[in-house]
Amino acid sequence: MSDIRDFVMAEPLVDNHEHQGGFGAIEARTSKLNYQEFVGYAGADMATAAGPAGHGGLGEMTPEQFFELWSAVRTTGYGQASELACRAILGLDYTAENVDAIADDLRALCDGKSGADIYDEMMEKAGIRWGLNDACWETPRR
Repeated sequence: MSDIRDFVMAEPLVDNHEHQGGFGAIEARTSKLNYQEFVGYAGADMATAAGPAGHGGLGEMTPEQFFELWSAVRTTGYGQASELACRAILGLDYTAENVDAIADDLRALCDGKSGADIYDEMMEKAGIRWGLNDACWETPRR
């Protein structure tokens, strides 16, 4: 890698569009975490790629169906962000072969931690130092 790329990649990030809806929401879901946690905005790309078949929702798909559709959007900006996040946070590739490992590692990462601690750890692993919360519902409090 070049010196310039190394320098840029070492700089902390600013999340300028966060929808963190409260730490209680994180805590309520920790036992249900699965491979789809990394989809984020890429879900809209997937619904578009699926066409009329996508109206049933991503949650209704098997992992095989999900990752078949994922192949159509994984190189979009949102798809790349999802894959980078999975690698940065868990050290795993975002693939059908890793669905169980992704779920298990996410649950282990969150086990016994408060929502605030989980959020802070995710931000640190992703290299995000600051976040601007655009949520219009419960505001995270420490």
